[in-house]
Order: sequence, then structure tokens, then C-alpha cells
Amino acid sequence: MLKRIVQTVLRGEDAGTALVDYVTARFTYHNQSAWEERIAQGRLLLNGAPADASGILRGGDVLEYRFEPVAEPPVNVNYRTIHDDGSLMVIDKPPDLPCHPAGRYFAHTLWALLKDAGCEEIHFVNRLDRETSGVMLVAKEKKIAKACRRQFELGSVRKVYDVLVEGVFPESIAADGWLFPDPESQVAKRIRFAPEGTLTDVPAKAKRAFTEFHLLAHISGGMSHLRVLPRTGRLHQIRATLHGLGFPVVGDKLYGVDESFFLRFRAGELSREDRRRLRLERQALHASEVSFDAPSGAGRLTFAAPLPDDMARLVEQPEQECSPSP
Repeated sequence: MLKRIVQTVLRGEDAGTALVDYVTARFTYHNQSAWEERIAQGRLLLNGAPADASGILRGGDVLEYRFEPVAEPPVNVNYRTIHDDGSLMVIDKPPDLPCHPAGRYFAHTLWALLKDAGCEEIHFVNRLDRETSGVMLVAKEKKIAKACRRQFELGSVRKVYDVLVEGVFPESIAADGWLFPDPESQVAKRIRFAPEGTLTDVPAKAKRAFTEFHLLAHISGGMSHLRVLPRTGRLHQIRATLHGLGFPVVGDKLYGVDESFFLRFRAGELSREDRRRLRLERQALHASEVSFDAPSGAGRLTFAAPLPDDMARLVEQPEQECSPSP
């Protein structure tokens, strides 16, 4: 099992500072007493040896902090390898699996699982939210990652998503507009979509977004199954755009039928009625297909991942109630 370790090289301007003063000032998630306790436990190493709280630092010193083992939330570890040619992997990521370490998650991430499986280098070319499932490109070499990311930047990668939404969707919508921080939201990271021509003044932080939505089927229970082709790659683009169009993603707590779902979810207070209205424990968004040019020059590559079981079951049995998260 991987251990969570943070390592930093001291700069010249840090020289002459006592270790405990340095870590207290720079890493503010612990106070001085807590850092002194961790130093006494041997969790901080200086140049490979247990550190002394009063030790004076020098430029170029290597400081290492070994985190305490913590219980991480359970996740879905059942990822599937679609392709692996030694330099590029294509993964079908399940829902409820974070991609990279952050916050409460370290060992319970796709990055850690791939490390445990023997991958020395891991470069995520595209990333999906913890709740979003589907196709991910993972390069094993920096030059391959750079070549693939360049295609995303140029817009030459074709991305296709499947999504379930609330409401009876029309045959198709080409949504052209703006994404910008929602000034009325209680959640800082929430984005708002406004169709082109609906804003008197475009916010300074607004970014242009264009997304195609095509109806696949209407589902009993007042839902629709859509095929999505994002033409730009903005944060929360699909979810925020659908919310702005009046067709929120099924199971989406942040951009769903009621923002208060997210606030209660964050506080661990989702009720049985909340879960019934959400219909699904996670947002019903799936990256179903990616097409791009092979970095080797061997032509166009296309990889697909089938609709995951939870979304497929909802299509077949739309009145099911989601089960609580562990």
C-alpha cells in the first residue's frame, strides 16, 4: 500500500529558520503544538533523518513529511483497462472513484490503484469527476501526455458522453453561450450557463462554451437519455449547461433540481426524500467515447465504454430509489 508523503526542497531564503517555525508558517493545516507532536513522532525527516524541532534549516535541505494513516471513504475500485500499448493506457473509470489524490482521498484513487498495479509514471490526459464514469486517457510517458493534451487544446479530440436528465428533452439543442461563476449560489465552485444573447453585460470571468445535445430516448418517469458532444472543454460544462437549459442531470447534487441537495450532502444530511428525488446516488454522466490521433502516428484511434450498470438500471427501472453511500 502506498504511503502519503510530502517532500519539499528548502529555498535559500528559508535558511536560518527553526524547523518548527518554518512548518508552522508554511503548512497551516496544523498549529505549532501539533507540528511539535508530529516531529517528536518522527514523521518529519530532514535530509533522510528524523528532524529536530529546533534544528536550523539550510537552503537545499530536503524536508519530508509522512502523513498519519487515516481511514479513507470507500470507493468503487473496479476500473477496467480498455487499451495498454506500453506508453498509453485507456481506462474505463467506474463511478465513485477519484482520479488523483486530494483531500480525504489518497490510496482510494485511480492514481494509487495504477501505482499499486505497477505503473511507474502516471499522467492523466483527461480527468473525470469522482462521480462521473467512462473513458480516460492515461499516458505513461511525459512526451505522450504532452502530445495527447495538445490535441485536446486544439479541439481535435472527439468526446462523446451519455447523460440522463430530468424532463422531456427536444430532439436536439446546440447550446452556445457563456459559463461564469454563479453570483447567487451558496456554493463557491458552482458555474452558471447563459445562452448567447441573453446577457446585457458578459461577466469578466465568463468563458465561451458550445455543446451539442441529441435525444436518444424519453424515459418513463419524466426523464430523457441524451448523447452529448462538447465542442469546448470547460469546467462543469455539460452539467451547468443542462441546468441552465432547464434539464438538470439526474442525481446531480450541485446542478440538480435543488442546490440544497449539495449543501445537505456536504453536511452528511441527505434525507430519504432527497435520495428519492435524486433517483441515483451519483450524477448520471458517462464519458462513453473518445477519438484522437495516435501519438505514434498510426492513425485515428477510437475507444468506447458501455453505459455502466447503475445508469442502465435507471433507464430500465426509472422509479428505483438510490441506496445511501457508505
